[in-house]
Amino acid sequence: MVFDRYAGFTSLPGPDGKKRRPFRVDEEGNIIYRDEEARDVSPIGTPRSQARARAGVRDWAELDGKAQGRLAELTVKGTDPLVPDTSTSVLQGACQLVTPSGRYRADPGTIALFQPDFAAKLSTGIKVLNNQGIAPVITDGYRTQEMQYARRRGPKKYGAAKDISAHQVGLAADLGVNSNTGHNAAILRAMTSAGLVNGAHFTPSDPVHYVERNAVRSQNRTAAKSCAATYASKKR
Repeated sequence: MVFDRYAGFTSLPGPDGKKRRPFRVDEEGNIIYRDEEARDVSPIGTPRSQARARAGVRDWAELDGKAQGRLAELTVKGTDPLVPDTSTSVLQGACQLVTPSGRYRADPGTIALFQPDFAAKLSTGIKVLNNQGIAPVITDGYRTQEMQYARRRGPKKYGAAKDISAHQVGLAADLGVNSNTGHNAAILRAMTSAGLVNGAHFTPSDPVHYVERNAVRSQNRTAAKSCAATYASKKR
């Protein structure tokens, strides 16, 4: 039997040795005065809890705020940061390049070849435009590495990506504002409603550019080489 030296006691003298105070003994045998314990449980937002937060102990309001801020950083418009993105429009395996459907015209020198999922969205937008009597002009599509290098050196107003472009992996198309004069607003509505992202809000701005939302995941040298090989085989 373990001897309990506090058995039968309900209070002990306080620090002044006079006033008796209720207490309890914790698992390690330490005396915990009840009035001190009560003071340690402070409502969230009180000066005491705020002081503890400054010491590194945060209340729920602060933790919730930080969590919401982090979620906002992770969230891409139209997606849920807690749900994995299973889109098949990101290049997986060997690159495929196909033409979109519908009535459209490609500028001279433009290679109107795209990844199948991107081509499907582009075709959806083209169909909407065709129903309005518009046949859009595609001013840029798939780019070879040589075309990408030439674009960087050229005087084009909107320039080109410094590294691998979405054009090099078949996930972007340009519909030039001059070539589509009078139809640019309709094109913007049709293409964005089809699920493509317009580059007007990019830095620098690129309003002629329409890209797959997740293209950045495929903008790497391996994907570019795969698409280059596919394009080379189509030219034979």
